[in-house]
This record gives sequence, structure tokens and C-alpha cells, in this order.
Amino acid sequence: ELDVVRTGMRNTTVGLVMKSIASVPRCKTTDTIRYALAIFGVSGQNAVIVEDDDKVHGLITPRCAIEALRLGYLPSTTVAAWLHERQRAQAARDDPREVREGLRRVLSSTPLSEAEHIMAEHALH
Repeated sequence: ELDVVRTGMRNTTVGLVMKSIASVPRCKTTDTIRYALAIFGVSGQNAVIVEDDDKVHGLITPRCAIEALRLGYLPSTTVAAWLHERQRAQAARDDPREVREGLRRVLSSTPLSEAEHIMAEHALH
């Protein structure tokens, strides 16, 4: 039985187990951290895509939003202001997760076992 599970895992891709990106809620860069937290509560989802009219700026989780509050950001702080400061701080630390952007991507065609290693190596959640 374990061999069957292992074989199934090797043949299973990220796209087969992840929800569609269309189902992930979104917030604008001008929305507040408070609003982003409310989206988690209302939607029951564990991620919110941050975007504006031009592009996607990132993805935040409840953990991210609570960390922002822990660091002293007010609930009325815009998501953009917090993301900008977070990216600046990571760049100042020369965080390899930010420096090697291309390695952070996990495609829907990636086998789950490979995705697990990428996410662990780059501390992705």
C-alpha cells in the first residue's frame, strides 16, 4: 500500500491539488491591513493576492498580516506601505528568497515532491 501512495505522489502535480487562482480573494494595494484581515475572515481562505490595476504585487497570508501588526504597523496602514517596507528590509538583509526570485516559483506542472523541496529551501508558505 505504501508503494502505491509513493507512486501516486510522484505522479501528482501541484496543479492537481491546488485551488484555482481565480478562487483566491484579492485586495488592492490601497487597502488597509485591517481590510486584508477581514478578507481572511469572510472568505475562509488562507491567502489574499495584492494587486492594483497594473500588476500583482504579492500574496499575503494571515500570518503575514499578524506579523505586520506585531512589528507595530497600525491596522490602518495600507498593504502597499507594509509590502514596500517588507521588501526593502529583505533586500537590505540580502535575503536569498528575494535575490533569487526565479527560484521561488512553483509551477502547476511541478511534481509535489519537488514543490516540497523548493518551498522548504526558500521558506515559502
